[in-house]
This record gives sequence, structure tokens and C-alpha cells, in this order.
Amino acid sequence: MKASDADQLVKSNPEVQIVDLRNSYMYRNKHIVGAKLISQDEFETSYSELDKTKPVLLYDDSGSWSKQAAKILTDNGYAQVYNLVGGMASWTYGVEP
Repeated sequence: MKASDADQLVKSNPEVQIVDLRNSYMYRNKHIVGAKLISQDEFETSYSELDKTKPVLLYDDSGSWSKQAAKILTDNGYAQVYNLVGGMASWTYGVEP
């Protein structure tokens, strides 16, 4: 999903679960408002905390790990899973002023 589409999703659906897959330092430095930090190291043991009935938007730095994480979620019964293509970089340059 492109950054502009992700922005629309977040603005139009307050139930979207936004997941930042980067490390805590990067999260503290900058993240999408409302995002929950689940680092790459913790993802496979923590993703079950996410509600399967609500949309999930995943992002990392570049979109590569979040693409893999999206597959893990869909393979485990999550139906509405979105990957932010280009990661936080695309959000920063495509959405934020």
C-alpha cells in the first residue's frame, strides 16, 4: 500500500491497528501517530496480541520486513493486512509535511 493510501486508511478507519516493526530507538525518534511498537525480534511471539477482526497496517524502514510480517499474519488468519510500501521513509516523504 502506498503512503497516501495508508494515510487515507488511517484517517478513515479509527480501528486500524498500526504496527511499527522497527527497533525502539527508531520508534522513539519518529513513528506514525497511534502506532504500536512490535520490533522484528518480538513479532513472531507478539503478533497474536493483534485483533484479527480489525485491519492491521505494518511498516518498517523500507517495507521489506513488513512484507514478510504481513504474510505471517495472513497465513495465520488475519484478513485485513496492509504493508506500507517503502516503509517509514515513504510515509515521511509522501504524507508528512
